[in-house]
Amino acid sequence: MKQVFQGKIFSVWQWEQQLYDGTSKTFEHVTRTDAVRVIGVMPDKKILLIWDEQPDREGVFGMAGGQVDAGEIPAEAAKREFLEETGYSVGTLTPLTSQTMPGRVVFNIHYFIGRNLQKIQEPQQSPGEKISLRLCTFDEFLALGQNESLRDLRIRITLLEAQLDPKKKEMLYNMLYE
Repeated sequence: MKQVFQGKIFSVWQWEQQLYDGTSKTFEHVTRTDAVRVIGVMPDKKILLIWDEQPDREGVFGMAGGQVDAGEIPAEAAKREFLEETGYSVGTLTPLTSQTMPGRVVFNIHYFIGRNLQKIQEPQQSPGEKISLRLCTFDEFLALGQNESLRDLRIRITLLEAQLDPKKKEMLYNMLYE
């Protein structure tokens, strides 16, 4: 495998692969830095999400987060990104799950639950993002599973499963509010 491009976030790799008929073909995949996402839980049990607008796409609901910088572990990145995007520090950070994204763009997303949040500064947004904070109840959070504006498919699936299965709903509730 040979690296043919290195950007700020993405790397492109190529390799020759023998096919079933004995011929070969050049294949490619892209790797990128890992990402983190944090579901914020306020002291009053409201869920803190963001509405994220960027110049290259329409606004979406999501969780505060971003990329893991070089030399950083995911938990550090999660706390840093959450503070930058929301202005809240995370007192307790609990890993929720990690997902390796399938397909030709290879990277991991690390999900966390952030509790004991404390507002310590104004959000520090980059010039290429316009973020506003959104608070929702647990039931409003569940309803986002049916909202195409929630960009994270893993979380949308989790919310939809919780809507359909009372045991999964209870498990999600307990994970958020334990």
